[in-house]
Formats: sequence, structure tokens, C-alpha cells
Amino acid sequence: MFDSRGMVLGERGDWSASTPLQSVEFGCPWRVRAVNPHLDHVRAGAVAWMEAFGLVDDTGLNADRYTRWLLAESAAWWHPDAPADRLQLAADYVGWVFTPFDDVFDGPVGRDLQATGKICRALVDVVDAPPAPVAADAPARVRAFADLWRRSCQGRSAQWVQRAAVHWREYFAAQVAEIGNRVHGRISTLRQLVVIKCAYPIFDMAEVVHDFEVPPVVWHSPLLAEIRDCLAEIITATNDLVSADKEAQADGGNNLLLIAENHDGLTRQQAFARLERMVHERFERVLALERQISDWDVLLTGEQRHDTRRYLQCLHDIVAGDNRWERVSGRYR
Repeated sequence: MFDSRGMVLGERGDWSASTPLQSVEFGCPWRVRAVNPHLDHVRAGAVAWMEAFGLVDDTGLNADRYTRWLLAESAAWWHPDAPADRLQLAADYVGWVFTPFDDVFDGPVGRDLQATGKICRALVDVVDAPPAPVAADAPARVRAFADLWRRSCQGRSAQWVQRAAVHWREYFAAQVAEIGNRVHGRISTLRQLVVIKCAYPIFDMAEVVHDFEVPPVVWHSPLLAEIRDCLAEIITATNDLVSADKEAQADGGNNLLLIAENHDGLTRQQAFARLERMVHERFERVLALERQISDWDVLLTGEQRHDTRRYLQCLHDIVAGDNRWERVSGRYR
């Protein structure tokens, strides 16, 4: 088991029901390497982009929330050495995911399967259609996503576009599944919870932001697929930890901590321990799998080997940045 320096730990076991959720730290083998120097620039750009697409009614409140939630910081921690224009795309995506899309399901739409399906169908149509502008009268969240998708696909191979489109389709379908579970009182599966955290599109975005692509033979390998799955499950567990109080206001069936308490009958301390074990087991598995990545070198050119290692570094940066963001973001206070 690992702390934030990658050092082996035993069980903590020092939590209680009154422990603030954002102070519970399970550790991470990797540190945030740096803060991208373009942070202030992309923060202002992301707020302006959201306003330009009409994603917010109260521009002052939106700018304040974007700042308090440290959304630009999350992108700057995920991509510490990205150029300004590409970091801007990541910061815009973060603003879109949290403000006009994910949070809309916390209101009445979050209990209306038909309304949810209509929103998600329109967004799936964006990734299924040729990269052409959507209708001028389309909802703001759809027009904004179409802009993000168009910018993401510029310069990418057909293979990247196809696999990234699959991840977005799965993400939108997971929204429908979550609302269906909420309406019918069902407990979400781990897979549903993982997909709805948007980790896979965030992983795909690393290749766009840093302008490279993982060689297909490696990207599609079971080895790298398992690494991605483990890291996505880590992000899910740690995010469900800090967001549990917020999500308890909607339901208790779409959060790992609340499921452990409300469905499995664990105390909060026991639920903390369960999530910690899950996180540490996934980290240990990832570190073991990464030692096997050199097996693929016989099939790769020097540049492809470099891109493969670069992708792993990007994944480390995303997980480390997400771990820091969850501890400090105003979104969960």
C-alpha cells in the first residue's frame, strides 16, 4: 500500500464518522510534477468560452464557481507541460463537464429518463455525425460539446477518433443508466460508476493535449486496457469518497461510499477502509503491469516506444492531479 510518495503503508484505520471527507487521504504513488505556467490564461479563456456559448445564466457566479472549484487548476495539474492552446482545450472540457452537463442531472432532469435520454441522444449524434456545425438553434450544451469535439479531432488519426467516440458514447449512455437506477431505486454497478466519471475521455484527451498517439498495437493490448481500467477505478473510488455528502442529497445508489454504508451495512470507518483497500490494490496492480510494458518494444520504433512511455506519464499526471484536486476543490465543500 502506498502513500503520496509511493511508500508502503499498513492499514490506517484512524478515521471516524465525523472525519471531513476531503481530509481522508488514501495516497498516490505519483506526485503532481508542476503547475502549468499557462494556468491563469486558460482559466480566463475557459470562463470566456463558456459565456460565449451561453452555457451560464449568471456570468459572475460562473466565474466565481469555476475559480473556487479549481477547475483550471485540475487541467494545469493533469498537463503540467502542455502548451497554452492545448491546455485551453482541456480547461474548456472540464468547465463543460461540470457546469452545464454533469450538474444538470442534480435537478429535476436527474429524475426524468425521457429528458435525460433526449440530452444524451443529441450529444451522441455529435460524435456520430461528420465534423460539421450543429444547428444554430441546438441547446447550448450541444453546440459547446460539438466545438470541443471538433477541436479534439483536429490532427488526430481516424483510429483515435473512433476509439475516443466510443468512450463518449459510453459516457452519455452511462448518464441514462444512472438516472434509470435513480428512478427505479437500483444500485449502480462498479462499471457504471467508473464510466460515468468521464475518466476514459480524460485519458484520451492526454494524447490531444500533448499531440501524440499511442501505437494501436499497444493501446489495444490487454495490458494497457487493464492499466486504464485500474486507474479509472481509482479515480472513481476517490471521487466517490469526497463527493458522498453532495451525492447523498440526490440518492445513495450511485456512490461507492454510500453503497457500502446504505446497502452493505458498513460503518463509515469500515467504508473508508474498503475504498482504501480498493485503491491500494489497483495501484499495486498498475505498478506491476507497467513493468511489463517493455515487452512491446520489439514491435515498436523508437518514436513509438517514446509515445508509449509518454502516455503512461500522462496517466500518472492525471491521477496525481485528480488526487490533489479532490482534496482542495470547493466543489465538495
